[in-house]
Amino acid sequence: MFKIKTNFLISLVSIIFQFLIINQLCAATPKLKYADFESGFFEPSYTWGDSANGASIIVYIFEGGFKSDYCLKADYTFGGWGCGFQLWSDAGANKSIDCSGAKAIEFWIKLPKGATFFVGFNDGDGEQWCSDGLEQLKSGWQHYVVPLEDLSITPHAGNQNGNKEMDLQAVKGMQFTISKSPQKKAKCFLMRLVLLELKEKSRELKKFLLPLISTKQ
Repeated sequence: MFKIKTNFLISLVSIIFQFLIINQLCAATPKLKYADFESGFFEPSYTWGDSANGASIIVYIFEGGFKSDYCLKADYTFGGWGCGFQLWSDAGANKSIDCSGAKAIEFWIKLPKGATFFVGFNDGDGEQWCSDGLEQLKSGWQHYVVPLEDLSITPHAGNQNGNKEMDLQAVKGMQFTISKSPQKKAKCFLMRLVLLELKEKSRELKKFLLPLISTKQ
């Protein structure tokens, strides 16, 4: 009996120790801020939607968020293939930022449960890279870490004659497209949009701590 209790305590201490180490490794992951909206201001770019089938979207700053004073809010009407928006970075309109070394896109988003969306960006030579469909698995705010290796070149947008390589030294324009929505009229909230250096070890550890969503499932 004493041996069983001792083994249990050793296992418990080991789990706690591993959790603390994992937490420190994840917290130490360098982040390259793109747009966090904390200032209550953002640089709008443009929106799009399947207007022929009634889709539309309006994007603006909203007071409130997940442990935050402000976030981005989009009121949309869904139809056809969907709708979406592009955001400039905090550097300003039509300005690029150097994201060399980035390995993932991290953000918090809130959509109706069951909604599907894509995230992507324009790289240094104008190619547009996009994720596979990401699903809102639950109600409320959801945290996503999307490895850049999961993104591919969009065949119907951006420079189609680029070098077919992800040029991160001049990222300009981050896109979100809602491709499925269980509600015709709904809202999308977005905050803390960053690109981060996500080492392979940290990536695996984060799967233990966070609702990590990868496009490879």
